[in-house]
Amino acid sequence: MSYPSLHNNTFIKALLRQPTAHTPAWRMRQAGRYLPDPAARVDAVHHHSRVVGGVHA
Repeated sequence: MSYPSLHNNTFIKALLRQPTAHTPAWRMRQAGRYLPDPAARVDAVHHHSRVVGGVHA
């Protein structure tokens, strides 16, 4: 298996506190399925958007 070159990786540069063209974002994709805290935040956001938007699913 070959891995991509890391010499031009924005995330690695940010970790090393080197200047980058933009701020990279790291997302926790699987956390909401298994951890209660992220799942609660997602539920709160969905509830808020239904109430504020006036759409009740």
